[in-house]
Amino acid sequence: MRVELFALTGCLLLLSGCPVADIADPSTLPCGADEAVVEIATTDGVTLTADYRPAASEERGAVVLFHMIPPGNDRSGFPVEVRDAIAARDLTVLNVDRRGAGGSDGIAEEAYEGDGGRLDMEAAVRFLASAQLPCRVDTRSIALLGASNGTTSVLDYTVGRDATLPQPATLIWMSPGGYTESQNRIPDHRGLLDVIPVLWMYPDSEDYALSYIDDAAPSWRFVELGSAHGTRMFDGGELQTQATTEITEYLARWIAP
Repeated sequence: MRVELFALTGCLLLLSGCPVADIADPSTLPCGADEAVVEIATTDGVTLTADYRPAASEERGAVVLFHMIPPGNDRSGFPVEVRDAIAARDLTVLNVDRRGAGGSDGIAEEAYEGDGGRLDMEAAVRFLASAQLPCRVDTRSIALLGASNGTTSVLDYTVGRDATLPQPATLIWMSPGGYTESQNRIPDHRGLLDVIPVLWMYPDSEDYALSYIDDAAPSWRFVELGSAHGTRMFDGGELQTQATTEITEYLARWIAP
């Protein structure tokens, strides 16, 4: 991996106006380090900002978090309590501002139209696969979690990624919908998708996932939770607890034994 993938120094002004967060050098963050803000470069020259927390142990799996539609949403959609719960499974967590959102550069619409979303996800996975990271990730055990149209980028990566990058070990979709298939149709890729465990999480007001439930692969799981869309399931209350438990238990089954 090229050295310029990582920003070694500098600051980031969050959209909220404060605070100013230092940009960390990932090569200085050993296993068990506290969560830090890092920058990741895409192959088309966009700089993405992300929260990065290495696992407690080497050669563990990792989870990439992709928030709902930018620019109105950003990586803050995944609360620290949720990230803590994932990290507690001894997994690396990478919580990404998609292009055009939060601290990331780029045009928001390109996060879900054309190649931009796939390139954002490729940059995230390439970061995790880097030999420069002191806490090496098991690249056979990377989970991709997308919320709302973050599921678009998850699917686009899974079926169209750079061939040098690993296939995801599992997918988690929070409120998938017709937008999930806006660039790639699931029926066209069932041969690939049927061998990947997929957790479908959706509120009682959305029936998109139900169109696949009768023809689901054996490792797919469908869970109806509350009435909130996407990361709004993380409401700080009982619904957040239920959603977080579903996510962490699915990860424990497939990538974090």
